Amino acid sequence: MKWIVLVLLLLFAVVAVVAAVRVIRRSAAGAGNWQVERPRRRCLRCRGTGWIGGEPERTLNFDGAGFANRHAPATRCPDCDGTGFAAD
Repeated sequence: MKWIVLVLLLLFAVVAVVAAVRVIRRSAAGAGNWQVERPRRRCLRCRGTGWIGGEPERTLNFDGAGFANRHAPATRCPDCDGTGFAAD
């Protein structure tokens, strides 16, 4: 009875080693085939819009009711060149 249990344990150990070797070979062979794209980072300066400005600017000109606002035209972000994503 002891010999049957020992043979079954030995057989189980051999099967476990063979399975582990197959998994290791499969992961090592497939490691070079997978290409994962890194997520693109949003530009911090324009917050991913690609444009800077475009909102009213406060001036120091007092018009009687308060300080006057001046419209500032939006320009393309120089950091990301208008794409909205940071350069790598």
